[in-house]
Amino acid sequence: MIFLPQAIVDHNDLAFKNPTKPIGGFYSEQEAKKITKETGWKFIEDAGRGYRRVVPSPKPITLMEKDLINKGLDAGFILIAGGGGAIATYKENDKYNMIDAVIDKDYTAEIMAEMIDADLFIIVTAVDGIYLDYNTPN
Repeated sequence: MIFLPQAIVDHNDLAFKNPTKPIGGFYSEQEAKKITKETGWKFIEDAGRGYRRVVPSPKPITLMEKDLINKGLDAGFILIAGGGGAIATYKENDKYNMIDAVIDKDYTAEIMAEMIDADLFIIVTAVDGIYLDYNTPN
């Protein structure tokens, strides 16, 4: 079973006040200013390569497909989901709405592990170790 999950987020998550996740292509400073003026999008300079749009990255509360995921696993399906994160969705007035945001794939995986009551949750990575307080004075 393969699908792209929808993550329910809190529309009031502080991440919406401070977008930090760069997405999309690179633009010159002049292009970024023009697009900001036309759309209201926010841009940041990205490591000397140009300017990129930034969007919020709220933490997921749950996935809309919780029941589908559990039924599929109970039926013996192999689950492939959340590799790219999830579609950010919030509920307002009994209606679900998608919102421009990036749901981090690690948070999506963690929520999914909780939902299926996983005995073990492992994130495989190519880094040489685990760092606490990375890039901070500690």
